[in-house]
Amino acid sequence: MFKLAVLIPLLSIIIVATISIGLGVLFIALEVYTPLHQWGPAIVGMALVVGLPALAFILQRKTEMSAI
Repeated sequence: MFKLAVLIPLLSIIIVATISIGLGVLFIALEVYTPLHQWGPAIVGMALVVGLPALAFILQRKTEMSAI
């Protein structure tokens, strides 16, 4: 039981750090290596802010419809 109490928070910290670092590297690469410069990260950021909740909403509706 103690192992899970240590393992689960440690894994969550590692996962969040990996996603954060990955997004940071992506945003920096988009700014430096694309002709869009500062607009590249802005477009990807807006797509994440709008797209992920929209995708979650669509998937939630599909799973609720199939459960009925």
